Parts: sequence; C-alpha cells; structure tokens
Amino acid sequence: MATELAPGSLNLDNHLLLDQPLLRVPYELHRRTHKNAQRAIEHEKDWLTTKLKATLKAAEPANHTNTLSSIDDMIKRMENLKRKLSALSEEEEALHRQSRARIAHVRELEGMQSVADVKFDAWSATRLNRLLVDYLLRRGYVDTARKLAQSQNIEDLVDIEAFVQCARIEASLKRGETKEALSWCADHKQALKKLSSDLDD
Repeated sequence: MATELAPGSLNLDNHLLLDQPLLRVPYELHRRTHKNAQRAIEHEKDWLTTKLKATLKAAEPANHTNTLSSIDDMIKRMENLKRKLSALSEEEEALHRQSRARIAHVRELEGMQSVADVKFDAWSATRLNRLLVDYLLRRGYVDTARKLAQSQNIEDLVDIEAFVQCARIEASLKRGETKEALSWCADHKQALKKLSSDLDD
C-alpha cells in the first residue's frame, strides 16, 4: 500500500524514476566502450599469437631479415592497439566524469524535504534546462542546445553527442546511404538482439 504524501512534500522515488535515463546513458556507453576495448585486445592477441608462432617457425639463423620484418609488423600492430586503447580510455574517463556529475545532481534531492525548499527551485531549474537541451536536440537545434548546455554549465548532464550521432545516421539514411546505420547496428548488436530487433538483417 502506497504511503500518502503531504501536499508539497517531495517524492524521491518518483524523481528517481523520471531521471533513470539520465543515469542509464553513461552506464550503457561505458559498457559499450569496455566491450570495444575487450574486442580489440582479443583480436590483436589472437593475431599476435599466430604471427609469433609463424615467425618462430620460419626463423632461419642465417637470414634475420624476414624475422625482423615480422617483429616490426607486430610492433606496429601493438602501437595501433595502444592508440585505440588510449582513445577508448579518454572516452571512458569522460563517461566517468558524466556519471559522477549525474549522480551528484540526483543526490542533491536527498537533503530536500519539500518542493517549497529553495534548493529544490535551483535543482528544478537545472532539470528544466536539461529538458530544454533534450528538446532542442530532438528538434535538430544542436548548436542552440550546445550553447544552452554550456551557458548553464550542464554539459555533463546532457547527451549531446548521442543525439549528434543519431542525427548523422538519420541524414545518411535520407541520402540513401546505409553504411553509418549498419555500423551503428554492428556496434549495438547485443542490445538489438536482446530487443529481438531485425534492424541489422
């Protein structure tokens, strides 16, 4: 049986329910980034193991040229992997920063007992600005949304890049190009599978 709330009191459960996507998006993006890193490492590890075995088999004491060439190839691949992982690490750090900011934003509600609280007014203004940025992004006003987010210092509380990516895919589909959409489907294959979606068929 639900507890009756006094008029003007704050229902934290309802706010948490409404702000669930705010917390879920960075989490999902973090999972995808982690999977991408894991896949890259596995792929390169398999390639390196195979190449190393082949190099050892083909090594001739009199001719080191081929062996050195194979080692150079392996070093180049590992350097490329390092660059990929470095980029993924930077992306992951940005996602951690977003998550911390979003959790802190939602946590601000804990100290408020009533919608009459002055702190709730400030919190609600931030939420309204988040919703306005979201609306502007959905309508295609990316620059305006970016400026609003910057002016209100809420860049970590909104998902501008996710909307930009969606808009880019939508524009490419309107031009009759499917490459970006198929790439997105490949990146989100597991999520699509869970939803029993046939988008990538």
